[in-house]
Amino acid sequence: MNNKKILLSFLLVVLIAFSLGSVSAENATDALAVDDAVDVVSVDEPIQPASDSVDDVQTAVDSAKEGNTVDLSKYAEYDFTDKTVTISNNGVIVDGKGTTTIKGYGDGNGIFAIKAQNVTIQGIKFIDTNPKNDFKYNGTTAGWGISASAANGGLIKDCEFTDFNSGVVVMQTTGFTIQDNNFTGGYSTLLANDPTVNKEQGSKSLNIYRQSSQVTVKGNRFVGPILDGVSIAQGSGANYVLDNYFEGNCYSIYFGGASTAGSLIANNTFVNCGFFKEGSIDWKGLPVISIQKASDDIAITDNTFEVIDGNVLIAAEKGNEAHGFPTPIGNINITGNTVTKYADDVDASTVTLFNVLIRDATSLNVTSPIDVSKNTLAAGVKGISINFDGNEIFSATEALLNETLDANHVYSANTLYDTVLTAANIKIYAGNNGKLQVTLKDSNGVALTNKKVSIIIDGVIKEATTNANGVATLSVKYAGATTKYAAIVYAGEGNLYKSSIATAKITVLKKATKLTAAKVKVTGKAKKVIKVKVTLKTGKTAIKGKKVTIKVNGKTFSAKTSAKGVATISVKVAKKGTFKAAFKFAGDAAYKASSSKTVKFTIKK
Repeated sequence: MNNKKILLSFLLVVLIAFSLGSVSAENATDALAVDDAVDVVSVDEPIQPASDSVDDVQTAVDSAKEGNTVDLSKYAEYDFTDKTVTISNNGVIVDGKGTTTIKGYGDGNGIFAIKAQNVTIQGIKFIDTNPKNDFKYNGTTAGWGISASAANGGLIKDCEFTDFNSGVVVMQTTGFTIQDNNFTGGYSTLLANDPTVNKEQGSKSLNIYRQSSQVTVKGNRFVGPILDGVSIAQGSGANYVLDNYFEGNCYSIYFGGASTAGSLIANNTFVNCGFFKEGSIDWKGLPVISIQKASDDIAITDNTFEVIDGNVLIAAEKGNEAHGFPTPIGNINITGNTVTKYADDVDASTVTLFNVLIRDATSLNVTSPIDVSKNTLAAGVKGISINFDGNEIFSATEALLNETLDANHVYSANTLYDTVLTAANIKIYAGNNGKLQVTLKDSNGVALTNKKVSIIIDGVIKEATTNANGVATLSVKYAGATTKYAAIVYAGEGNLYKSSIATAKITVLKKATKLTAAKVKVTGKAKKVIKVKVTLKTGKTAIKGKKVTIKVNGKTFSAKTSAKGVATISVKVAKKGTFKAAFKFAGDAAYKASSSKTVKFTIKK
């Protein structure tokens, strides 16, 4: 087993970066609240559709170029019915400003079909107006809110999806973010239009499949009788489910074939999940997190489960043959999770944190050790249960499971040394270099030298090696203010050291600026050009190429700064008099706004 896979599964555990140093003394106290890294700002005036028709929305989207915002908030409600708006231009932002509702279900590709990179859709409420009748299995599926195909770098944020077969579908995409959305309603039922298929069917609120990877699912809510809150399938490995809330789902997270490798499930809350009952349908003991069809290379850490009777919180299988070949099992890390009772009368003894089904009574045959440890369980909850042929053959509160199973069906555990990985949050200013430092030690505090650690930021994995003090360093630099999240993983070493993880937050701040006018008293003649100069700096450093403005007698004049930070502005005043004005710099992603002292213009005939 390649130990790097465990790193991948840990790396995006919390994607919270820490800020890096190297700030000047002048700017050290000039902190500024930084917008979330996924927020996008339009570079031009927003484009609005001419009406609330689908065709006019499509026209507005087609006219948008990279960085443009299509503002849908002009109309409170749109009815798309069975039509789809396709986004084909990179970098387009579609914004409903939190006041826009779109009803419909699309033409089989969703209400919006994203077929470009770095596209953002935010602030829209989507309602499926035909949720049940258009549900089909293994065929053309209407009832999607948004589909994203080959849409690398995209973002869906602050949206609501009600009663969709799939609120969001991501296909063949690397690097995509679904953040702070609300998924509600949905259905779970036996397939009504195909009686030959005897299996549960229903809504998959978020569907990630067809070899999609590095998809970050963060801060969302999945509430209601949803079949799958998050479905990940068809070889879609290395995806990250972080800080979400799940309630009342059948399966909250369901992994299909070959899709767990490199994945991370961290800091989520699961409440009253793992069952469905309606009419004659009564499903009990459904895994809240199912990795039965792909049971290797995954980290499930620091989650909270509020459980009901019979809950199986995480289920895995060794040798599942649903996809034509037996699945491997191993490199599963279930640590730091908390299990509490949903209600006082819940029988905790019926609840299992991690259930493993094996198809061979003599061997678990793990590819790499399975670590179930440091979880906080309500009294009576079983930590691990291993089953063969319907019978439990091993159970424990926690264990480190390896390849062997002796004649008494007792699994042996390797003796590995614990490791401790730490990283400090850091702060830097835009354009400055910073260093993210990670320290690796064993459980006795001894530095581990020459060990590889992996650091993931924005889905990009970089390696660093520890020095004689156990410290590994990664240099970082960002052009504009942002917040980045880093997940750091040490994969462990054979039968010697256990794996460990850490997280860090990198905060990038805007630099302070100062405008200094060459003169605070200026004289000139009406209708004649008067040249005025102002210097823009951050600390003692000149800022080049920035627009500086001054408004005199109701008219605004501007110029860009030179290499020395000097802007020479031509001002022309139409009438005589005395006017007061100040130079202004609006600021940008790297620099704060600023203004000069008041300049007095005396204009004569």
